[in-house]
Amino acid sequence: MPGPRQCADINDTDSFESVRDKVEETLQGDGLNILLNNAGVIARDSIDEVTADRMMQVYKTNTVGPLMLIKAFIPALKRAASQSGTSEFSCNRAAIINMTSKVALNILTKSLSVDLKDHGILAAVLHPGWVKTNMGGPNALIDTATSVQGLMQVMAGLNEQSNGLMFDYTGKLIPW
Repeated sequence: MPGPRQCADINDTDSFESVRDKVEETLQGDGLNILLNNAGVIARDSIDEVTADRMMQVYKTNTVGPLMLIKAFIPALKRAASQSGTSEFSCNRAAIINMTSKVALNILTKSLSVDLKDHGILAAVLHPGWVKTNMGGPNALIDTATSVQGLMQVMAGLNEQSNGLMFDYTGKLIPW
């Protein structure tokens, strides 16, 4: 039976080496096929209330933290891509999937798609939809099961033509 679920704090970038080491121990020399970043916060401060510190914290959570986590796992992703036995881009080979939260994360993903292409690592952005969660609220359009089922189907269909792009939970391309 699996042990208790452990989560990493996306803002505790100093812990990423330890997190990576635990994952590497589990992988036992195999590569990491999918790194899924799903951290995000929203600042609902009015213009009169917003502060530079608050906005920097939002940016750290939504963009800097995910980038530093990706950086920690690049060797395992490269290993998965080289061990896959295929040259096709897909989540079965090696992929970085970022759940969109801010445009900065989308731009980061586009840059990664270019930087990591020669290593066979796909990078894409997914939009889960307006989901009934604490963040989405009770008036959101879809429940979590609908979002997750859709996202799983979209991930299964990602390929080289998907690299660097953003899709919603139904597979619709979102231009940005």
